[in-house]
Amino acid sequence: MPSALTDLLTRFGERADRVTHIESIPQRQAVTGDWPDWVHDDVTAVFAGTGITKPYKHQVEAVNSIASGTDTVVATGTSSGKSLTFLVPILDSIARTRDSIRPATSIYLAPTKALSHDQLTAAKSLPLQGLRPAAFDGDASREQKDWARRWANLLFTNPDMLHRSVLPAHSRYARWFKSLRFIVVDEAHRYRGVFGSHVALVLRRLLRIAEHYGAQPVVIGASATMSEPAETFSRLTGRPATAITEDCSPRAAGEFILWEPPLLPGSDDGNLGICLLYTSPSPRDLSTS
Repeated sequence: MPSALTDLLTRFGERADRVTHIESIPQRQAVTGDWPDWVHDDVTAVFAGTGITKPYKHQVEAVNSIASGTDTVVATGTSSGKSLTFLVPILDSIARTRDSIRPATSIYLAPTKALSHDQLTAAKSLPLQGLRPAAFDGDASREQKDWARRWANLLFTNPDMLHRSVLPAHSRYARWFKSLRFIVVDEAHRYRGVFGSHVALVLRRLLRIAEHYGAQPVVIGASATMSEPAETFSRLTGRPATAITEDCSPRAAGEFILWEPPLLPGSDDGNLGICLLYTSPSPRDLSTS
């Protein structure tokens, strides 16, 4: 059945020749699971406070894979809850070590400061006792960096800052490395080509320094568009990885439309383009369908 938007685009069939292909995308129902028994009660309570009482099945698979000590890349769709898959093990490690002499630390890497700061804001909103997130990038003041170096246990930074400031002076950051549990590489598909080869070397250097201080961190990747995620992520880190690719989050039904604009006077075939459109109902429509 054509959607109302399709009717408008084609003027109820008058311009149907400009639509070269329509593909219907079916609705997908959410598949959820139970929190793993090993997750600290304080962590499940934190997410319950945000409205998440039952994680999606792929989230359960991901956090169990990470908890087993396996490098894991989560390659599911946009808005499928990839952030939860790395936050659960990180928060669990903080909850379990917050009263110890050497509390667990984790590093979050993003290709842009905007994404890193978005994640930092989300982390700061989580009411977990002992959680001390901080940014460590070019926008942070000297005082903020000093505080992060001494007290933070979840660092939001980027490969360039690691390369230029942290790794060359790793002895100043020994506290991080001695208790480093997790390294998160968000938007992992961004690291390709020459840039990707540079980041791959930085990650290898980071892992060697962590091992020098006695730590064996698990590396976690996240990407919505990575091709062959296990193989690609393994090339980035130099270590085997498990891929979680089955997306169990809900999705509204929609249509994928290929539209060919008309040939206008004075133009040639080289100026023609194809428009890609995806239409979907609102979340309210999804919840009532």
